[in-house]
Amino acid sequence: MSDIARVPEVRIALNEAFRRLRQRKDISGLDGHDDISGKAPIAQVIPFPSAQTPTNPEEDVARAEIRRVLERAIDNLPDMFRVVFILREIEQMSVEETAACLGIPVGTVKTRLVDLDGRELVLGFHLPGELIGLNAIHPEVYPCDAVALDTVEVCRFSFPALATLATRIPEIQKELFRRLSKDIGNIALLAGDYSADERLAAFLVELGRRFADRGFRADALYLAMSRGDIANYLHLAAETVSRVLRRFQDQGLIQVDGRELTVARPDALFALARTILQR
Repeated sequence: MSDIARVPEVRIALNEAFRRLRQRKDISGLDGHDDISGKAPIAQVIPFPSAQTPTNPEEDVARAEIRRVLERAIDNLPDMFRVVFILREIEQMSVEETAACLGIPVGTVKTRLVDLDGRELVLGFHLPGELIGLNAIHPEVYPCDAVALDTVEVCRFSFPALATLATRIPEIQKELFRRLSKDIGNIALLAGDYSADERLAAFLVELGRRFADRGFRADALYLAMSRGDIANYLHLAAETVSRVLRRFQDQGLIQVDGRELTVARPDALFALARTILQR
């Protein structure tokens, strides 16, 4: 090796030149050129096969091992991270398409019906990550309005495209069925001969669970909806909701400060809601 090649800057430049030369010649191995330092290569790139890539048994075994390692690593990811990885890296979806498939809005949205006399019926309150419009699957039209209660960001998706994707990715299908089932289960808050205390307690406990699912505290709630909206949703009078909240606060179950609500005694609140939530 010449003395000039021993100068660090020259050695770096030559190594970069060899790297680019290998790329231009589409050489996958590192055995074509030794490093300028005179050392033998310490690794070999084994590409995944393509129509133009000749294979041999040794490379096939190596690729199979790499595939097993990748599959184990993907399987060990948390469910949501695994779904995102599959959509982005395997399905090659953009960030926008991935967000649309997963339905990741920001803020709180109220869904409602308004009858011919202008009377409002609140159908539900939707938090970040929840799907809006599942009740449009059967009629193929939206039977209700969606009203943003604060600043929101909503991702629109095509249900036929999501249904097709669900047949290819079991995690998507499972999540879709889970959310449909959850919507059906929420009807329990409105059905049955339950007292106002039981209905409101169940509403607060379930809201706390949904907050916790999104990484927030289950005992520190922000009520973006008005007392009137809560009353409408629970089929109660607005005065009844205000009266029950005051009673819960007097009993030390909760602390209310405007739209901020802190659950001080979660066990006692759950005991009131148990009949509804454990159906």
